[in-house]
Amino acid sequence: MSGLDKIIEEIRTESDAAVADVLGKAEAEKKSILADADKRAAAEAAKIRADADRKARAVSERTDSAKQLRRRQAILAKKQQLIAETMKMVLDKASLLPDDAYFAALSNMAVKAAHPGKGEIRLCERDLGRLPEGFVTDLAKRLPEGSTLSLSTEPAPIADGLVLVYGGIEENCSFAAMLEDHREEAEDSISKALFS
Repeated sequence: MSGLDKIIEEIRTESDAAVADVLGKAEAEKKSILADADKRAAAEAAKIRADADRKARAVSERTDSAKQLRRRQAILAKKQQLIAETMKMVLDKASLLPDDAYFAALSNMAVKAAHPGKGEIRLCERDLGRLPEGFVTDLAKRLPEGSTLSLSTEPAPIADGLVLVYGGIEENCSFAAMLEDHREEAEDSISKALFS
C-alpha cells in the first residue's frame, strides 16, 4: 500500500468514524426528540382527557339541574292546580250551604263590612227569592251603632254573597270577591292542609 493509499484509508476511517459519530448523535437526538414528543403527546392527551371529563361532568350537572328544575316546576304547577281546584270547591260549597247557614254567613259579612251611616244591601236574584223572613230586622240589630242597611229590591250582578252600597260607592262582598281579597291567606291555608 502506497503512501497515498494509506492517506485515503485514513481519511476513510476518519470519515467513517465522523459519519458514525454524527449518525450516533443524530440517533440520540432523534430518540430524545421522540421521547420529548411522546411526553408532550401524553401530557396533551391527559389534558384533553381531563378537559373532556370536566366538560362531561358539567354537561351531566346541567342535565341533572334541568331535570330537577322541570320536576320542581311540574310539582309547583300541580300544587297550583290543586289549590285552584280547592278554592273553586270552597266557593261552590259556600254557595250551596243550607239556607240558614248561608244567610247567617251573609249577615256576618254585612256586619263586618258595614260602615257608619245609611247604606243599602243588594243580594243576587237567587238570594232575593229565598231571603228568610226577618233577615233585615235581625241584621239591623247586629249592626254597629250608627250603621243602617236597607234591602234593595234591585238584584246585584253577583253569583252569591252581597253588595253594600253607600252613597253610590259599591263594596263587593260576594264570596268570590271576599276569597280574592284574602287569596294569599286562603292559598297558604289550603297549601298547608294539602301538602303538610
